Amino acid sequence: MTEADNALREEIFTTWTNYVDIIEHTIEAKSPEDYSYITGRIDGLLRWYDHEIRRFMSLSNISQEAVDSVVAKEAQQPLYRLIDNMRNSLEQIRDNIKGNQFNEIHQHDREMKEIIKTVQRLNGGSSNYLIDSTQKVETLNTIQESNALIEELLNMKQ
Repeated sequence: MTEADNALREEIFTTWTNYVDIIEHTIEAKSPEDYSYITGRIDGLLRWYDHEIRRFMSLSNISQEAVDSVVAKEAQQPLYRLIDNMRNSLEQIRDNIKGNQFNEIHQHDREMKEIIKTVQRLNGGSSNYLIDSTQKVETLNTIQESNALIEELLNMKQ
């Protein structure tokens, strides 16, 4: 169980950190090389990360009781939704780049900056943010705020 807990925390931290980094690069992108770099980063993140998260989400080779001991029950669905929202956001950016729709990307720079600030707050707590009774409330609020901002951006781009 400790191994699954550590793997999940590492994967969540990596996902949040890479998401913010990709969004920051997207806001600053100007050249074809910049956009190519972003596409590669997105493809890499979507291909190699969130396996442990998906395992927790689907209860694949892990019990709900074990999941509950690692992630507070009330944080599970919002956390899973955030991971899916981040994935959808990155896919949308990648699709816009592949479609040469750079104006579509940059007309939402302000919203992306707000998302960056919010998601960065998620990495600011201790490693017990998913289960600690005092930290999980703040973490849950930040996850929900991040979800709302990303969902708003996704809806704007549709």
